[in-house]
Amino acid sequence: MILANVMARILPEAGSDLWKIITTAIFVALAGVSLCACGDTARETPQLPIVFDRDFTSVWLLHPNGPTQFLTMGSKPKWSPDHRRVIFLRSEVSASSANQNVWTSNVDGTGVRQVTHVVPPNQVRFIAFGGHPAVIAYADHDGIWTVRPDGSGAHEILRDGGDTNELAISPDGSTIAYAYNGSASAPAALKLVGIGGGAQRVAFPGTSHVCGVSYPSWSPDGRWLAFSLCVDKGGGEGGEGIWLVRPNGRDLHRLVLAGASPTWSPDGKWIAFNLFHENAQRNGELSAFVKIHPDGRGLVELTPYASEDNPAPGQPLASQDPDW
Repeated sequence: MILANVMARILPEAGSDLWKIITTAIFVALAGVSLCACGDTARETPQLPIVFDRDFTSVWLLHPNGPTQFLTMGSKPKWSPDHRRVIFLRSEVSASSANQNVWTSNVDGTGVRQVTHVVPPNQVRFIAFGGHPAVIAYADHDGIWTVRPDGSGAHEILRDGGDTNELAISPDGSTIAYAYNGSASAPAALKLVGIGGGAQRVAFPGTSHVCGVSYPSWSPDGRWLAFSLCVDKGGGEGGEGIWLVRPNGRDLHRLVLAGASPTWSPDGKWIAFNLFHENAQRNGELSAFVKIHPDGRGLVELTPYASEDNPAPGQPLASQDPDW
């Protein structure tokens, strides 16, 4: 009615049939704009499950509405960029040795197959999955390698004598971020190397007060790295928290005081991680998966707190190594 009155004033000399037709057309057009806006909201990317391991022996999915689902036997799982497959580490134990390699499966646990064939005494220790086209990066006792998801094209990126811990591939597939575990002459640090090798860069140089750097995770837009940082408190004790830094080393700041193993959500709106607190009754530590916005707001608990070592009867084992 308001729109009709306005149009009547705008077109005082037009016939009633004409301005009724015009107002109807405008109303339909505006309604169409509104419906399109609602449609865009409805088409927002749905929450995807988090893949994780329990007790370093089994791979699970944590679905958005809470339930967990067993996937396969293994540890340190990582999503493929399209979330259609999972890679993980699996050990094969024989009478003479244990052999740990990269394996992969579909999201329902089918199609399990071995990707790498590293021979003992060497072992695959850490893995990452990313890029376009997707590649797998892994760290063994010699350094960092890449390999195609079908196991072909293994290529050595960096020889560091096994000083690499966890690693992550940038969203554009150009760079590998990796945790350098430190030595007597150099503190632990967060470093970068090109996917094809070449010169290394340092995103976080570390200091003598750093007792560990681990679990780098790229934001989906490639503008931030989240990582775990252990700072020496003295007396042999360290406090581990989640920190953020630009790949060029700028804007370093702490996100949370007590947490580890950060992983970004695919839409970049959340960071999930392990949060710890002391369990006074059982004289130990409990952990849970939580998520928080990258600006430090809105902490949300995703799983109940559980014991890492000795769960009570009926209590779940603590979960580790989340990847979103």
